[in-house]
Amino acid sequence: MAKSKIKAGTVEPAAEPVSSGVSAPDPVLWGGYRASWIAVFAGLSLLLIVLVWGPLSRIGVHYSIGYNEGNAAYFSRQAVTGPPLYAVPPKFVYIDYPPLSYHLVGLAGKVAGNYVAAGRWISVFAYLAIGVLAGLIVRVLSGYARAGVYAALCWGIWLAAFDPTRIGFNDPHLLAVAFGMAGLYCYVRGPESTRWLAASAVLFAVGLFTKQSLIAFPGAVAIELFLTSRKRLGTWLGIAIGTCLVLLLLTLVVDGPHFFSYLFSPRTFAFGDFLNMFGLYAGMFQVVIAAALIWILRYSGAGRDRVLVWAAVLANVLGSVFVLGVGAGINHFIDAMLSILLILGSSVVLLAGFAAQTRWPRTTLAVLLGVVFFFGPIVNVPRRIMEAQSNESQRTERERQVGYSDSGGTHCPGRIWP
Repeated sequence: MAKSKIKAGTVEPAAEPVSSGVSAPDPVLWGGYRASWIAVFAGLSLLLIVLVWGPLSRIGVHYSIGYNEGNAAYFSRQAVTGPPLYAVPPKFVYIDYPPLSYHLVGLAGKVAGNYVAAGRWISVFAYLAIGVLAGLIVRVLSGYARAGVYAALCWGIWLAAFDPTRIGFNDPHLLAVAFGMAGLYCYVRGPESTRWLAASAVLFAVGLFTKQSLIAFPGAVAIELFLTSRKRLGTWLGIAIGTCLVLLLLTLVVDGPHFFSYLFSPRTFAFGDFLNMFGLYAGMFQVVIAAALIWILRYSGAGRDRVLVWAAVLANVLGSVFVLGVGAGINHFIDAMLSILLILGSSVVLLAGFAAQTRWPRTTLAVLLGVVFFFGPIVNVPRRIMEAQSNESQRTERERQVGYSDSGGTHCPGRIWP
């Protein structure tokens, strides 16, 4: 088949009109910004490399990156070797998460002979998968591949600047986020299709049995279905509840009868922790939060992208509630960050129309996309570089203290540690 040729200064039309209620810019304007996009992608790719170098370089270290890694390693081994995770009521040790991630990491660790390394690499793959899924969601909603690539780069850079510990970290959170993003993609990909709705429901249920707090995106889909089609909502809810019941039955049979005792263990609340965590989140993303808020307030459509409104509201509210708990981290704002990211990516085409009204449209668009919306991450670059250098200098000393070397192994039974 011969390739279709497109004249310079034009672009293929979007697969579906943007439904935000604001007219998309003329295709000539979009095509005329090719140099701006090249500059933005080049600059953001370099920024991504600088920020992820530190987190990725420590994947092979022979000590715990965070206290959760030790718990996750032992629980993952326990899931595949026994005794059952929830066989006895909690007394001294609490398992905070559902069992699915422990079984997945446990199986991978048993095959690889290393539970921590398996969990860390699964986290890396989840990190990459989330970026791909964010790009696909934005591609579907906006109709433009460039907007999807931009969203994927946003995810990679924003997380590396905001919470780099999560990259290559043996913890269930990013894996659960990946399942949730897959569920959201299936919904926006085919909201009228029973097959895509079923896939969305199953993936959201799997995500909840990986980490139970990630309810913002399935909640947003439920609200949107309630407003658009009660029949499809019933189908979606029926499949989701059915999947959850099957997973719950398997959990009780395989992992023990005290699952709920662990899952709903009491937690102390501290308002100071909320102020600290929310301050870090709002300080990093103040510009894009303001941009997303403007988009939400001006929104007047009823298309597939309306689900992003509910997602942003729920994710920010729930994230703020969850960080009230002592021991919670800024990772509870990852869904909120993603909801803002999806809004920015899906409406990025509208920025071309805004840039066209300025004196230097190409420069304006490049500065907006590559500098203004990355103000927080760019400011954090020096600190992340110093942290990466510090981690590298401490690595040899810390491994020497615990008796490891780069080529050595471990005497821990079951090869929990590298």
